[in-house]
Amino acid sequence: MARVAVPVVKLQYAAADAYDNRVVEVFQHAGVWASADGYTFTGRVSVSDASDPHTVSRRAAVAAELRDVLPTDQADCLLKFLEAHDWDVSFFVDCW
Repeated sequence: MARVAVPVVKLQYAAADAYDNRVVEVFQHAGVWASADGYTFTGRVSVSDASDPHTVSRRAAVAAELRDVLPTDQADCLLKFLEAHDWDVSFFVDCW
């Protein structure tokens, strides 16, 4: 079970700690990059076509399930965040 799931747009880091994406190619080429390590990953929630009736019902179903598994204040905060981003959000997940 994941320890945390953080919206990627909420991750903060110092500029000195951010490296050009080419480092990933170097790591991959050297065979030291674990793209699916089981401990960390990113995923995207995308239920963004609000004009589609199925989208509305999917959002409602997900919202209801989130309210079942999260404390009320966390569910409210997450749902507000999802709405503000039109339910199109990437998450960083840390399972370590």
